[in-house]
Amino acid sequence: MSDANNVSSLTQWVPVIGTLAGVFLGFIASFLIAIYNKSTERRDSKEERERKRLERIYELVIEINTERGTEMGNAINWIHYSTPIKENESKDISPIIELEMITKLYFPSLDSNRKEFINKVQKFGTKYFETRFAKWQNETKEKKQEVSGVLVSLNKEINDESEKMKIALVKLIKA
Repeated sequence: MSDANNVSSLTQWVPVIGTLAGVFLGFIASFLIAIYNKSTERRDSKEERERKRLERIYELVIEINTERGTEMGNAINWIHYSTPIKENESKDISPIIELEMITKLYFPSLDSNRKEFINKVQKFGTKYFETRFAKWQNETKEKKQEVSGVLVSLNKEINDESEKMKIALVKLIKA
């Protein structure tokens, strides 16, 4: 009879133990799901920030390239027609500096591409400022065409480097 009492008292505890085990499993499952969701959210957030930075670099390359094209046109008009060059609007941060900042801080793998691109931009800038502050009214047509040709050639080099930079960005985005 004592065995029957023991079995009877154990069967009374089975629902309690089952309930406690269920609660414990539920807690572990919800805890693991919360960790997984937080990890996924963190990863997605990081990928989104990285994608936005890469898109910003792409936009800056286009912006710098466009600005140099405008400067080239202005310089050629100045050389051939003495059309005054308008000052560019000053921005809080130069696109070149922003490009350098983002690539150095977040994408060191793009540094060689950035250096080549900026090198071409600086070469163009040097020639641009030489032509901008020179007097062209008394120069020969051949001299004007020579300097204009150099500006066009330097601008083409910028375009070529910007395309290389864009290709490197696309490879990073796809990776």
